[in-house]
Order: sequence, then structure tokens, then C-alpha cells
Amino acid sequence: HRPGANRPAFDKESDRNEQVAIDFGEYELLVIAGWFARRIHPAVAAGDRVERGERVGHVSFGSRADVVLPAGVDREDLLVAEGDAVRAGETIIAELE
Repeated sequence: HRPGANRPAFDKESDRNEQVAIDFGEYELLVIAGWFARRIHPAVAAGDRVERGERVGHVSFGSRADVVLPAGVDREDLLVAEGDAVRAGETIIAELE
């Protein structure tokens, strides 16, 4: 958990907002709070084992989640496009080997 500012989640300055980073080894999930959604509620702790499709937390009133994929992942590996709606624990976003 990293405390921070409360800029709108899609603002260029939102990288300074409150964040929780969850490292899954091959990829990382960054949950970023916005100006309205100022509370991140992680459901896992450091060292917890997480199963595929398991919820790892939520942000009150929604906000933003960035998925950082490994350097070797190409656009062809993605199963979603920019702007697509995704659902936590349901949407498969990429096929990784």
C-alpha cells in the first residue's frame, strides 16, 4: 500500500494517488484510487496464494486498475482491446504461456 494524492483516476497525475500493488510474479496489478474513490480494500495480504479468478479486493465507488504484463507479451496475446469493459474474476485479458 502506498498512500498518496486524490487526483481523478484517469488524470495524468494519478500515478501519485493512493495505490496498492499486487505482484503475481509474471504480472502486476496496480489498484489506483481516484478523487471520489479514496479507499482501496485489499482482500489479500503479502505472501497470500491467489487462485485464478479469485477477487483480490476492491476500490470504493470504483476507480482504476492497471494490469502490467510481462515484456514479452504482444498485442496479439491480448483478448481484450483498449476501452473494453472487463469484470473482475471473469474476463480473461491475455493468454500467457
